Amino acid sequence: MTALLVVALLQVTSPSLGALASPRPSACAPQPSGRLWARARSPGRAAWCVALARGYGALGSDLARAAAALERAERLAPERPENALLAARIAGRRGQWAQARALLREAQRSPERLRLDPGAALTLARAELMTGQLEAARAAYRQVAIDAALLPAGERSAAWVEAALALLTEGPTALEEASAYLSEAWRARGAPGTEGALVLARSLVLRLGGRASEAEAWLAEYPAARQGLSALGLEGLAAALPGGLGEALRQSGQAGTAARAAFSAALEAGGGPWAHHARPR
Repeated sequence: MTALLVVALLQVTSPSLGALASPRPSACAPQPSGRLWARARSPGRAAWCVALARGYGALGSDLARAAAALERAERLAPERPENALLAARIAGRRGQWAQARALLREAQRSPERLRLDPGAALTLARAELMTGQLEAARAAYRQVAIDAALLPAGERSAAWVEAALALLTEGPTALEEASAYLSEAWRARGAPGTEGALVLARSLVLRLGGRASEAEAWLAEYPAARQGLSALGLEGLAAALPGGLGEALRQSGQAGTAARAAFSAALEAGGGPWAHHARPR
């Protein structure tokens, strides 16, 4: 990570959208000039802030470096609950969702009642879903949706897609809200070629609403959505969806009468809230 990123994490002014989006602890906020002496007497805090900043900066590229930075932060200030937020982000990147969930819940229960930055909130939502805490997952993803504009640009569309799929576990009453989330995801999508997962999720929503022909029209226009769930980054998420929704998502990438029948069969076999709602049309 460049020194510039470390500085950016440590020097974002507050209050601002940047401050709300940043994982920087309040203890690392820039101090007024009158507190220079206080800062000089606590050099360990500055080193702790730098260690956290380096850990966050390495999250997307080098988990080993992120973990090493976390270890340094924990040595410098083992009592700080903010360490758990970075630890949870690392655990989430490693797919250790139960650990990530426990760390984030612990941080929220700390005396400081830490505010989750948008990245931590997204990690919590994912952890709730991946550990089967569906009601908590839906609530967490709804909070993520509120703050989605504060996420890094490259993560916004994926967050909207995940939120839509998580909401579908509620049943038919969530269909309109999930569709609205996918519209936001479409507006936030990135470079060409990244639409596959989004179109597949839209195909699922359309089919759940009985609009299979419209779903297949989307597939014809964006054939990338026909790729496997793994290629689209949805394999783990699909495995966590209950009530046949995961298999229905897989079938949503196919077209034709047989695919429509397989879609309905997956929902009926799942026995969830969608079991008797959608029928092939």
